[in-house]
Amino acid sequence: MRGMAHPARLLGDGETLVHEFRPHGQALLWPAVALIATAFAASYLLTALDGSGPVPGGLQPAVRVLVVVGALAVVLFATLLPLARWLSIRYLITDRRLITRWGLLTREGRDLPLARLTDVRYTAGPLQRALGTGTMFVETMGDSGPLVMRCVPEVESVQRELFRLHERRLHDAGGWAGPTAVSRRPEPPSSRSGVPPHERLHGGPE
Repeated sequence: MRGMAHPARLLGDGETLVHEFRPHGQALLWPAVALIATAFAASYLLTALDGSGPVPGGLQPAVRVLVVVGALAVVLFATLLPLARWLSIRYLITDRRLITRWGLLTREGRDLPLARLTDVRYTAGPLQRALGTGTMFVETMGDSGPLVMRCVPEVESVQRELFRLHERRLHDAGGWAGPTAVSRRPEPPSSRSGVPPHERLHGGPE
């Protein structure tokens, strides 16, 4: 997704932005369902609160207020907050780094140098495959754990782009970035259970 506003301070001198995106709109599926269900339920309850309903007439105003307040609370926590979190997430791929930023009140970030990539893999369920999305795991040399990127749009293209930029960084550095250069060699199914061999890249010397 190009054209998304991004602060220039995220890029270093001479660094070029290659790709910028947010998680796929699939991440907003359940918040949207919650919004529709809450609106339907609140409308039904407010319509049912008439003179012939089970609630005595004197209590109807208070019950109506409770229904409205409850519906607003559900919309706030089940729809608006997830939407705000989604809007706060930003992924940038440059010719040097994978940059991630997220968070509402507390802004957090993580930058991974492309030359130090050791593993780029993804998983995708049936719905994600239909939408072209997936959950991506990116590891670099020396990290304590992978960077997890959920609902990545065009996940296979992003994986290929990271691999291409990684190879370019190796080439620019003279073809050597230590023993953790990423490769596309298939690995035995038993090496990392639960991750199909064709969905990961792994590093290491022969």
